[in-house]
Amino acid sequence: MGNAERWSGGLAFIIAAIGCAVGIGNIWRFPYIMGQNGGLAFLIPYLACVALFGIPMIALEIGAGMHFSSSYFEVLKRIRFPKAIGAFPLLLVFFILSYYVVITSWMLFYSFGFFAGMDVNFSVISGGYYSVFFLLATVFLMYVVLSLGIHRGVEPFMKLAIALLAIFMAALAAHTLSQPDAFAKTLSSLSFDASFILLPKTWLFAVSQAVFSLSIGMGLLLTYASYVKRKEGALRDAVVIAAADTSVSLLAVLVVFPLVFLAGFSINEGTLLSMDALPLAFANMPFGGLAGGVFFLCIFIAAFTSALSMAELQITALESEKGMPRQKAVNYALFALLAVSLIVLLSYSPMNWSLFGMPLLDLLDYLFGTLLAPLSALVVCVALGHYWKTEQFLIMMRVREKWLQEAIALLVKLVIPLVLAGLFLHGVLGG
Repeated sequence: MGNAERWSGGLAFIIAAIGCAVGIGNIWRFPYIMGQNGGLAFLIPYLACVALFGIPMIALEIGAGMHFSSSYFEVLKRIRFPKAIGAFPLLLVFFILSYYVVITSWMLFYSFGFFAGMDVNFSVISGGYYSVFFLLATVFLMYVVLSLGIHRGVEPFMKLAIALLAIFMAALAAHTLSQPDAFAKTLSSLSFDASFILLPKTWLFAVSQAVFSLSIGMGLLLTYASYVKRKEGALRDAVVIAAADTSVSLLAVLVVFPLVFLAGFSINEGTLLSMDALPLAFANMPFGGLAGGVFFLCIFIAAFTSALSMAELQITALESEKGMPRQKAVNYALFALLAVSLIVLLSYSPMNWSLFGMPLLDLLDYLFGTLLAPLSALVVCVALGHYWKTEQFLIMMRVREKWLQEAIALLVKLVIPLVLAGLFLHGVLGG
């Protein structure tokens, strides 16, 4: 059964807005991955993965969504792909969301703290239970927006969010790059270690970052594409989406790096880059309270938008598989999310919950955000690339050049699955 609600705006804009939000929202992740994998050299495998993996995978997912006009699980039924295997991306998204919403709530706390003139640092979060209130507030806001549905809640919020993000991020970029020696200091502080380019581990991180940033291999793009009227041109939309996401991700990095380097920090700070280094950087600049409040509000809006898109996948799955009305599906999905995210949050509290010597949040990010991300993308790629008729897929691409049709088909059916399988095995074996 097709989706009753439809996007009133263009598909490329809606999904590009989500991608832009993810690009800004994962500032806490991207700089650290760059620092650990060759600095600027990491951009070479990352951009290669976006072009050779991301664009074909985006086109594959949104093409299927537009063609079938059905939810992710409904599409699996119609192409006769095993549901037990196809459910893995849904599981992956749920656990990513369980820690992502915690980080989102931290951004809300930091924004509030700066505007309120508080001494903002991560020890305030990890040393007490203030963050529980902000997590509850974040999930409640998600509940309100998602309960309103696509037309009255999700779509209007995304349009408003992307407009605010564009204004705020442009202003912050202009402010940080206008600081004395900001650009020169940034260039001198960034390394370029070409030896990392040939390491399989670097490509594992590049693929996982592309999967995470572009939201591919999770069923998200398929779900959102099912809300538009059927049309062709999925490849064109995929290029627009990938370009928008990558451009905004790099813009966000240009905002962060000058702040970090001018304050004397390194991009190797890891998760604490956003939690400790950036607050101190804002605290030491003129009008830092206002700039810091606006900056973390931007990150919160971006991360919140991404969280909405991940939660929507859970909701549509409950609607299609359990026959739940939307409000009941929202209730179940967000209750489960809140229960798990509260446990994850306690890994950065006086309880200090950990497993295998790692805080639960870091462990989930490594397992589901990095190690298992290629496996999820592999499942979606095999399902749509081999169980869906190639002729129908190519029609949705609206590609007339024969050589390009053959290249896309080869990538989707053979090259991408083999590379994803190899990267996953490499990650598991620890090679």
